[in-house]
Amino acid sequence: MAEEDDLTVLAMELNRLMAAKNWQIATLVRESARGRTAVSQALNARRGRPVPSVGTVVAICRALGVDDQPLVDLLRRARMTPSTTTPVPTVGDRPGAAGVATASSGTVFNPLDLRNLVRSVERELESVPPVPLDAEVFSDDDGLFALYYTGKHPLYRPISSPQCVTPIYLGSVRVARSPSVVSRSGLRVRAAAHRRSIEQCSDLKTADFRVRALPTVAMFIPEAEGLMRSRHRPVWNAVVTGFGNHPGGTGRLGAPRSDWDELHPGRQWAAPMASSRRTAGELREAVERHFSEHPPA
Repeated sequence: MAEEDDLTVLAMELNRLMAAKNWQIATLVRESARGRTAVSQALNARRGRPVPSVGTVVAICRALGVDDQPLVDLLRRARMTPSTTTPVPTVGDRPGAAGVATASSGTVFNPLDLRNLVRSVERELESVPPVPLDAEVFSDDDGLFALYYTGKHPLYRPISSPQCVTPIYLGSVRVARSPSVVSRSGLRVRAAAHRRSIEQCSDLKTADFRVRALPTVAMFIPEAEGLMRSRHRPVWNAVVTGFGNHPGGTGRLGAPRSDWDELHPGRQWAAPMASSRRTAGELREAVERHFSEHPPA
């Protein structure tokens, strides 16, 4: 597919999703925590215009509550297609892309290039020793985290490993700050929330999970998270979405519960909600198909 087609499809799908929630662009800017220019680039993407970054697309999808992987794949395919126009450089290109040195590219390696800085964040996270979810080691800072499964649940056997190689879920947190207030909602609070979600499930045990967490500068978080999601395709990000959801107000009770809550029931606030659009059986098949099409490393 030509670049113009891919970018146009990307923009059309983002606009459709925004319209489905009856949001204006100002709402999307606020909920995604991205600048208005970046969001506008994504909503109006097409050949000859600045190409949105992976991080922006990921942030928009998260704000809209949809799986980001199909749109990230669409964006990457568009950017890899030869074009008569030079897109604005974005983060997360494959090795050999502009600004990323390889043995045959002839490009001078620049350690301060944003793409290389983002890769350094990814490498640093993966070097952190994994710890249990209830470990008292998490800070209240901005950061990235990777959750790993080490248990015997048959559905997740392909990624279960004490070495914690393939994450089951990738997430991040950016602390809300003001000149006088710092929200206590960093990595420590997020880890505790995820632990409570798993504790309430009937078929999962917190003892079977490990987490790597990396406090880092907020500006690198969306791009690093997008890069890692694209590479690992964590099943709780790409297929069974909703693990990171939070309790909503009473107006949310008529909405369908997330795929994650349908497959792993137990969270009390999700129980009164309507059934997911997919049954637990359909979700199990989707997980098995995912591992078959994208074998873990």
